[in-house]
Amino acid sequence: MVIYITIINGVCKDKLVSEACDLYCVMAVKEISADVVTYNSLIYGLCIVGKLKEATSFLNEMVLKAIVFVPIIYWLMHYVKKER
Repeated sequence: MVIYITIINGVCKDKLVSEACDLYCVMAVKEISADVVTYNSLIYGLCIVGKLKEATSFLNEMVLKAIVFVPIIYWLMHYVKKER
């Protein structure tokens, strides 16, 4: 699980969000649970490339799974939306 999280975090920082989302899907197929770091990385990556709808979907998924998110992620989504 740590390897998936590390790779997702890295590719999101490099703005390779599509690859990160693909890896997230691989995790789901293998029934590997995503944690707060995984979701925060995906949300951050999606925000920096302007994909707010997808970022919001991940945030909603976190809420449904009762995963506590870092407040800065919510602020980032609001900021990016405001800038667009």
